Amino acid sequence: MVVSTNPEEVNEYSLAAQMILEKSLTKFNVQRLMQKIDEALIQGDKETFIALSKQYNQLLN
Repeated sequence: MVVSTNPEEVNEYSLAAQMILEKSLTKFNVQRLMQKIDEALIQGDKETFIALSKQYNQLLN
């Protein structure tokens, strides 16, 4: 593995790593919310379904 000492390259790698991390966290949270929404539907819990659906929509926007 080659480690760059060029500050511009380090900054670019840092930005790329941050973008990948943010995308991964968003994907994880979307999947987690989808699972909880499914559980609320199965249980017939309308209030939880609505609350989780709002969170889901906010996460996607």
